[in-house]
Amino acid sequence: MARIEFLSAHLPHSIRNDQVCKKLTDHIFELKARGQRGEVRVFFFYHEGDAVLTHGYFKKEWKTKRTEIDRAENLRRQFLSGVDD
Repeated sequence: MARIEFLSAHLPHSIRNDQVCKKLTDHIFELKARGQRGEVRVFFFYHEGDAVLTHGYFKKEWKTKRTEIDRAENLRRQFLSGVDD
């Protein structure tokens, strides 16, 4: 929960700690946490000053899977298309 509160308190350009959060694409960020089952990654983007969480998964590989990044981008597009309606 503290990590999500961290997102609310910081704008994307002020996040500098790659151990906590990393910018993956122009719009998608990755929030990092360690859970009992291993490394957890939660993807999000910013919309009108709010962090919008897309999805998360337990990371088992060294690099973030491209399919997970693509999924986050797709969910962002879906969200934004619903906002315009």
